[in-house]
Amino acid sequence: MGIRIKLVATASLVVLSAACQSIIGMHDMEGVQDGGAPDGTVHADGSGGRSSSGRSSASASTGTSVSSGTSGSSGASTSTSTGTSTGASTGASTGASTGTSGSTGTSGSTGTSGSTGTSGSTGTSGSTGTSGSASSSCVPKTCADMPDGGCGSMDNGCGASIVCGTCGGSDTCCSGTCTDTSSDPANCNGCGLVCRGGYVCSNSTCKPGCEIGGQFVLPDATETGDTCETCQPIVSTTGWSPVLDGTACGPGGQVCHSGACVAGCFISGVFYESGYVANGGCETCTPSLSTTAWTLATDGTVCGGGSVCNAGSCVSGCSVGTTIYPPGAQTCAGSTVQTCGSLGWSSPWACATGACSGGACAGSSAVVPPSCATGDAGVANCLAAADAGTESCCTSLEVPGGTYYRTYQATGADAGPTGEADPATVSNFRLDKYLVTVGRFRQFVNAVFPGGNTSTLAWTPGDKSGKHAHLNGGQGLANSAQPGTYEAGWDAADWNTTLYIDPTTGSLTTGCSATPTWTADPGSQETLPMTCANWFEAYAFCIWDGGFLPSEAEWEYAAAGGGQQLEFPWGSTPPGTSNQYAIYGQYYDIPPYAAPVGTASLGAALWGQLDMAGNAYEWTLDWYAAYVDPCTDCSYLAAASGRVFRGGCDDEGATYLLPTYRTSVDPSTRANGWDVLGFRCARVP
Repeated sequence: MGIRIKLVATASLVVLSAACQSIIGMHDMEGVQDGGAPDGTVHADGSGGRSSSGRSSASASTGTSVSSGTSGSSGASTSTSTGTSTGASTGASTGASTGTSGSTGTSGSTGTSGSTGTSGSTGTSGSTGTSGSASSSCVPKTCADMPDGGCGSMDNGCGASIVCGTCGGSDTCCSGTCTDTSSDPANCNGCGLVCRGGYVCSNSTCKPGCEIGGQFVLPDATETGDTCETCQPIVSTTGWSPVLDGTACGPGGQVCHSGACVAGCFISGVFYESGYVANGGCETCTPSLSTTAWTLATDGTVCGGGSVCNAGSCVSGCSVGTTIYPPGAQTCAGSTVQTCGSLGWSSPWACATGACSGGACAGSSAVVPPSCATGDAGVANCLAAADAGTESCCTSLEVPGGTYYRTYQATGADAGPTGEADPATVSNFRLDKYLVTVGRFRQFVNAVFPGGNTSTLAWTPGDKSGKHAHLNGGQGLANSAQPGTYEAGWDAADWNTTLYIDPTTGSLTTGCSATPTWTADPGSQETLPMTCANWFEAYAFCIWDGGFLPSEAEWEYAAAGGGQQLEFPWGSTPPGTSNQYAIYGQYYDIPPYAAPVGTASLGAALWGQLDMAGNAYEWTLDWYAAYVDPCTDCSYLAAASGRVFRGGCDDEGATYLLPTYRTSVDPSTRANGWDVLGFRCARVP
């Protein structure tokens, strides 16, 4: 008897292992027989059965069913069933099935059943339902899911479109956003109509220019009241752009700087505020005169210690009005003399004669010393610092008296000296500007050995000569080695012999351990410092030339700049290696390695003396001993290990150039090993 069955699938079928050889399905089934009851009662052969939750009932008491099928999301299912039923009116059916059914399916069944026989039936059943592993519930989106201010329609995510809001006023909905197409450069006069770079949307039209503060501005237009900001669409279409720094703006020397119109200067690509000074004050930003160039200070304006302005540059020197003088130069200030030093003009000192002329005390040096009585080389042709001409090698410069410390450490121009000890006071005196030259010493040798006759001393110093006769009522320097005694002067009885005075060519050359500068005949070395003269010959020369050897205190006072107590005679600038400040350290490599006096013209001491450091060591009057305090116009005159020499020489290092450095050697010695010994004379003021 045929049976029609309608199937509704409510869950997916699960395929189990093939080894199980069974298919378990979960189905709610309702079966309707042709003419049968709608509750699924089946009358196959007079007996009844009901199937639910995967169980089926047939006339067979037992049965086996195997079904297979394939379905998609919507499709047909075909099942073939073979079974055997025996016995009771009810039975259990066990099967394994694999399949997928769509909303509509067709099933074909073939089977055999019967309580006492075999029957086969074929039936087709259509069922309506939804099942399958790919199916799921859809939660649709709502307008609440649209971004704030959104507009227009959108997909709800379940295949349907919804409309969510409209734009007000003149706005247009573009890509879900309300847009003013009259001013939006990305949607100008319509959605998606984009203005090109440097253009803005104004009144629904793309135009070159800027949109600033809701106002359209033409290119290059300036901000009201500020010419230093303009519309530069290529830079920005939404804000003002600053014009180039230095562009003139406004009256009274104003220029643009960072978008503002201010008083200042724009020089070599750099902005300077009004009043800014450069080069020590030699250049000033003065916008009222120029906004593009420095305003130069008047030549001669002081721009630092020992420096003045010259054509806008700060240079070493001093000035009187607009006239600039190099370091070491001397000028008259009334009846006084001032010297250009490293810190500027020295304090003027009064000339003893009450008159000053040409930067020197008139009358105090009017008498020409014997060594400069001729016009020979090395006598009248010493180089004046920074001058193209020449001057007398006997030039003697006044040194104003004062008090200083003989022991100190210089720590630079700004910090000042430290470790001060051993004070000394000296009175006014003159000290020769140059070391005694070979040419001047040759005049002395001619006086001692006239005609080259070296067998007899034709000239010798007088007894007790060579004293500082202008001090202590004519008694000379105070003897610090024995308080209450004074300078004795030259000892004619003991020293007027060739044992002490012997300036022969042999003594001055081969008799000297250092490289000598003396030559038997005048030549190219006449302006070199005279070296290899012993202490006695140096003292005798100064007496013959109208002067005396300076005391150690006088020499150091002049080298240190008196109470300024300088690091070097010229100041704190390192001496360098170019022989501008000092001849030292073997940097002057021209034999005989001493340089013409005054070569290191930048090394002038405070009162103008040259070569106070380097070129050749210098004899002084004193014997070497520990300083005795106090010292007022004093000299240590008791015999000791040696006579003091100061100043460094051509082959010594910078340490020996310091004014405080002192050492000694036996007075009959002509050199200190390889170190050359020279000298200069002091004179009454």
